Amino acid sequence: MGTIVLGGVSSFATPLPVELGVGKVDTKPTTPGHGKSPVAIPVIMQDGRVFTFPSTHPAYTLNVLDEGGVVYSVSIAEDATSVTLPSWLSGTFEIQLVPEDSSYYFYGIINL
Repeated sequence: MGTIVLGGVSSFATPLPVELGVGKVDTKPTTPGHGKSPVAIPVIMQDGRVFTFPSTHPAYTLNVLDEGGVVYSVSIAEDATSVTLPSWLSGTFEIQLVPEDSSYYFYGIINL
């Protein structure tokens, strides 16, 4: 939980989930595919500039994009539980989580 201080009074802010969709890295068929089960979309939480990940996840590349393309990218190890985005990022962005050695990625919209 984060703390917000307004006029000397603090209150706790609740981290919010980032709604994620699934996209394909490329449209070429892969063999073998991920099977007939749907891809499990991870649950990540946003608390300001801090993004928290579930306790078990693959290694990711996290990309932050604006209309001109990738403006920030960072690798997230399998054992990382959070990442903090830099303070110079401000506004509305697309976020992408690309699992290592995968043909799909997860994306959503964030506000910083």
